[in-house]
Amino acid sequence: MIPAIAAVLKYVVRGLKDAKKEFGDKPEAQQVLTYLQTIEDFKCCDDEHHAARLIEMHSLSLEHIPAHFLKSKQVRNTHCSHLSERCTSLMSC
Repeated sequence: MIPAIAAVLKYVVRGLKDAKKEFGDKPEAQQVLTYLQTIEDFKCCDDEHHAARLIEMHSLSLEHIPAHFLKSKQVRNTHCSHLSERCTSLMSC
C-alpha cells in the first residue's frame, strides 16, 4: 500500500500519534503527516491570529474552522479573502 494512504488510514483508526510512529520515517508520507498535524493544531488553537495564518498558509476550508472561531472577524475575513482568491483563479481557467 502507498505509505501516504496507509498513514491516513492509520490516523483515522488509531490517531496521529500512531500514524507518526509508524510512518514518520517514510518520506512518501511526510506531506500528509504534516498536513494532518496542521489540522490537529488548528482544531486546538485558541489564538485567532494564528488560526487566520493557518487558513492562509494551508488553504483551509470552512469545514476545518473550529466553532469557537466562526464569530472571529479576523478568521472570517481571512477565510473570505481566501475564497475570493480561489474563485478568481477558477474563473481565469
